Amino acid sequence: MIKEYPNSEIFKCVVEEIAEGKKVQLRVKGNSMLPFIREGDCIILIPCNPSSLKIGDVVLFNHNKVVHLHRLIDKKENNLVLQGDGNINTKEIVDLQDVIAKLQQIICKKKGKKVNSDTYIWYVCFYVWHFLRPFRPYLLKLYSMFKK
Repeated sequence: MIKEYPNSEIFKCVVEEIAEGKKVQLRVKGNSMLPFIREGDCIILIPCNPSSLKIGDVVLFNHNKVVHLHRLIDKKENNLVLQGDGNINTKEIVDLQDVIAKLQQIICKKKGKKVNSDTYIWYVCFYVWHFLRPFRPYLLKLYSMFKK
């Protein structure tokens, strides 16, 4: 039997493990990162230096006392602008110190396929998806129709 824990307990442990320099593996809840990360996928997070993050990196961060996993879409001085790939309009602006960890790898729920997040193809997919932002509502609707 799988036991579920409240996010507040889980992320307290995640922060501690990352602070000790360890990798952390979590199962994803939610669909804000569709189509690249789906509910039920596993992710591996690693410690990172927030000032060295690049546009397109996916990070775990605190925003208004809630932990999110979203993509870095812009940098402004000591602030990062983040957005879920599946979100159309919502963006978060956070300080560098709000970043907890960086995504290293996704383990897809259905096939167990491992996808590293620091590859050239990963960034190309992000830039194409970012460019298609005006069409995302339609693309996500099509995606959900075919994934049922």
